[in-house]
Amino acid sequence: MPDFIQKLKTESRLYFLGRSLFCAVLGFSGWALLLALLDLYDVFSPIREDDALTWLISAVLVSALFFVALILREWRKRPSLKEVAEKVEAGNPHLKDALNTAVEIHQTDKFSDFMQKRVLSVLEQKGSFIRWDLGIRPGQIFWKYLLFGFLFGLLLSIWNLDRSPIKKAKAVLSGAPGIILHTAPTGSDGSLFLGPDSEFRKGLDVSLFAEVTRLHRGEKKAWVEIAGSSTFEMVPTTVPARQEFIFPALQGSVRYRVFTSSIETTWHQITAYDPPRLEFAHWIIQPPAYLKMPEIKHQGFGYLEVPEGSLVSVDVRVFGNPQNIDAIIQASDGNHSLDNVGRLTFNRKFTLDNEWRGKLVLRDMDEPDRPAVLHDPIVLSPLPDEPPMVEISSPAKDLELPFDAEPLLIDLFAVDDHGISDLRLHISHDGIKKEDLLFVDPVEKEKSVTGILD
Repeated sequence: MPDFIQKLKTESRLYFLGRSLFCAVLGFSGWALLLALLDLYDVFSPIREDDALTWLISAVLVSALFFVALILREWRKRPSLKEVAEKVEAGNPHLKDALNTAVEIHQTDKFSDFMQKRVLSVLEQKGSFIRWDLGIRPGQIFWKYLLFGFLFGLLLSIWNLDRSPIKKAKAVLSGAPGIILHTAPTGSDGSLFLGPDSEFRKGLDVSLFAEVTRLHRGEKKAWVEIAGSSTFEMVPTTVPARQEFIFPALQGSVRYRVFTSSIETTWHQITAYDPPRLEFAHWIIQPPAYLKMPEIKHQGFGYLEVPEGSLVSVDVRVFGNPQNIDAIIQASDGNHSLDNVGRLTFNRKFTLDNEWRGKLVLRDMDEPDRPAVLHDPIVLSPLPDEPPMVEISSPAKDLELPFDAEPLLIDLFAVDDHGISDLRLHISHDGIKKEDLLFVDPVEKEKSVTGILD
């Protein structure tokens, strides 16, 4: 292959290389511009995070297709050796038509041997003076514009890295949730937070908390969509990025999801269940028999003072749903299961010796993971039975009486915290003991009584 043909092919390759780089810079800058346009679109029509990666891949594909189309166009329009020779001759007028003729001679056989030798001889004489760079080779201005275009695309791409579409795509790839959901009974503290799919007692107010960890352009709004119902805006709380929505008086299952301008959660469901419900708690306190006091009845819970040593009986009745209920009293002296006296009725009896505190707990035995129902406490405070005090007020000292003396009157004074209901005078004379029952009606805490010694 003649040397001039090799040089012409080299110039053609350099030209195509320059045009290819130009196409690459156009494709790269086009990608950056597409990202900027995508960010502008996101301002007016927020892109969902789940769709952000698809949008970016689409932008890459469009830019790649644009680059491929430009490359194919440049390949089809690449100059032939004859066209390159014409451009070189235009930059080197002293060649006249020698280079173009030499190319035709090389590509065809229509010239005579004499003509071929003459043209090649002229070309060899002038070859050392040929400025090949004055042909189709890209000049300095071209390379400057190419560098400028590359820097423009690079800077625009770096700027796009901190824009919304790229952030959303990176968030999806990270796998971290953009919205964290919790549920809890309304008014409870943070220690009672449950998952988004939880069960709650029927009739309870349930709070749904959404912690939005990624905001769309600083927007701090979130909405709840309830299946088969409407969409409601959540309310900000005192905790930053946490918003709340309340399901009032939950009566059934609620299917919902939470969304922001760019994020949406999957569908979740809150379920309402029937907890064990108390129909009544009936307390019967039977004081000790010697006190001769009527029984004490009490409904529900609270504070109650009862005589020490009383027999306490509690009857508990529950409603029929759920079917299998366990009743327990968590008391100051331990936990006590109540005895079943029917499918819905429970009972327990005990003797009160010390102050006693207890809470009634109802559990659904078929759903052991559900929280138990705790009722208000009841406190039984015993009234202590202090020993009675009895004294003889008259005669106040020892006496000696003749055998035939008149009957002696004996004055007695007795005190008891529960009242004097029985008072007896014990007499021992000449080794003979007897007991006289004194009249004390009505029963009083303090009693003065007179007995007769005859």
